[in-house]
Parts: sequence; structure tokens; C-alpha cells
Amino acid sequence: MSNNLIILILAVILLVLGYFIFIKPSDFALSSQAANPMADQMLLKTQVFIERRAKLDSVAISSELFSDPRFTSLRSFSPALTEQTLGKPTLFTLPAGLAPAVSSDGE
Repeated sequence: MSNNLIILILAVILLVLGYFIFIKPSDFALSSQAANPMADQMLLKTQVFIERRAKLDSVAISSELFSDPRFTSLRSFSPALTEQTLGKPTLFTLPAGLAPAVSSDGE
């Protein structure tokens, strides 16, 4: 008998919950009075995204610039490098323009 009573109470509770959830949805978050500011902000950002996406889709890119021979040729327009010697012939050779240091005691 107690099992039947528990089942009956659970069925009544489910019916009441179903009524409030499905039959009277205006009392919950779907009403305009219970507006969610986060949802409004998300909707605003979504609208901005859709507008920007439409602007990007309307842009046409012309590739005529890249058919110019300056872009398609393999000719180098940089100046030629001159050959330079690297390093010093000996460890004690001074670079050009430097004089050897003279000590003050005359040595």
C-alpha cells in the first residue's frame, strides 16, 4: 500500500511540474519581463558579427596587380654585393684608422 501511495505522490508532483513548465511558460525566463542581460548582449554581438560578415562577403579582390612582370619575373633588383675580406691576418694587427696605444712612462 505504501508503494502505491509513493507512486501516486510522485505522479502528482510530475503533473504539477509539467503544468508549470509546459503549460505556463510565461512565468519563466521566456517572458519579456525576465530578460537576461547576458542573452541581450550576446544577441547584440551576434547581430554585429552578421553585419561585418556581410560587409566582408561583399568585398571583391582584384588580382591584376600580381600579374605585373615585376612580380612574376625572377630578376633581382637588389644591388650586387662586393666581396669583402673577413677577419685580421694576425691577432695583433690593428684595424685601419687605429693607432697603437702609447704608455705614459715612455715604454
